[in-house]
Amino acid sequence: TYSEKKAGLAYAKSFGEKIAAGIQIDYLNSSFNDEFYGNRTSFTVEGGIIAEPISNLKIGIHVFNPTRAKVAEYGDEHIPTIMRFGASYKFSDKVLLSSEIERDSQFSNVFKTGLEYHPIDVLFIRAGIASNPTLSSFGFGLKLKQFIVDVSTQYHQILGFSPQFSLGYEFK
Repeated sequence: TYSEKKAGLAYAKSFGEKIAAGIQIDYLNSSFNDEFYGNRTSFTVEGGIIAEPISNLKIGIHVFNPTRAKVAEYGDEHIPTIMRFGASYKFSDKVLLSSEIERDSQFSNVFKTGLEYHPIDVLFIRAGIASNPTLSSFGFGLKLKQFIVDVSTQYHQILGFSPQFSLGYEFK
């Protein structure tokens, strides 16, 4: 059995109305139920910048693991460095379209696109697709005052479903 866990502590700041940036420190854990691999723990960082050059259009860049943190000493095995460039356009208060190009240091480029529908104040419904490999995803988010709950799943033709859960708190 294989499992991955990620926990992070993040800080973000706005620089005026049009630009924001953030940085996060990550704790990563990979676990195999065998004697050879066992558990592996690593620490890394990630960060990004987002800008709104015109009304309703946002563009951003994100870098994960620029330090090339190691997974293990043997084989000089590293966690991949991943760079993302994305854009989103908000058609209305209820509909958001987003797209992204992802470059992983170990794989070919991936194109992703998604749609978010916001039918009522507390509920967000999301769906998306990705290339290389072909993936589909769907989920929902709840914003309950300053708490944010996201539940989603991704479907891979061979691996099946990968559920995800996120709980956040927004300081005001």
